[in-house]
Amino acid sequence: MSPVSNRKTLQSARAIENEAKPGAVFRHTKAVRSDCVTAQSMRAWQERPDIDNSREVPMIDTIALLRAEHVNFAKLLDLLDEQLDLFHKGGLPNYELMLDIMFYMTHYPDLFHHPKEDLAFGKIKERNGSVGPAVEELMKQHALLKESGERLVADLDGIVNGSIVPREHVEGPGRTYVVNFRSHIEKEETELFPVAAKLLRTKDWSAIDAAIKPLEDPIFGKSAQKRYAAIRDQIAREAGFENMAASRPD
Repeated sequence: MSPVSNRKTLQSARAIENEAKPGAVFRHTKAVRSDCVTAQSMRAWQERPDIDNSREVPMIDTIALLRAEHVNFAKLLDLLDEQLDLFHKGGLPNYELMLDIMFYMTHYPDLFHHPKEDLAFGKIKERNGSVGPAVEELMKQHALLKESGERLVADLDGIVNGSIVPREHVEGPGRTYVVNFRSHIEKEETELFPVAAKLLRTKDWSAIDAAIKPLEDPIFGKSAQKRYAAIRDQIAREAGFENMAASRPD
């Protein structure tokens, strides 16, 4: 691969990192990005035999991957929010879609993204004790999000399979989950990601990667699972509606 191609690949990662600056993730980011950088795609690129990995890859690119995943999570929180809104619009929520969203949230962010962040935040705390309270709070939030997410999965699974579950078991906890997750992302991106970009080096991230078993993103990864086809279709449809609205003349 030529130096020009190398630069273009890194520029693509940085472009996504710029798009996902603190606060940007909370806009309704529903467009499907064909050039979206995932942890798997970046890792595959770095492991190619024609790439010179003797040079240290700037840690900003690793942070960009985490930010890009936050953008993906925000898309799903938007979809979940829309389904919860139907309770007050006289419509019937798509419980299967809600279940798929929450199943993903409890099987990718909770099992891969958050554990990786926990290890990174632990290393940051070792080198800068002043961030200790923020690290402890965010780690606690990871555990709480996992617990609340699993409860939602159980209730939604019951509804989908014919059980009688009170609406209050879904609407209130669902709203709380969305609010807490968005607030959690904001705190990470404004308080700890900048510190991580300054303090952590290639060897730190290599140790973290070695400790966390690789997991392909089942929705936004290269090989999306069939279970999540409805989610991908919904994201694509809403992206199409937004593009149509943007192209309409005033």
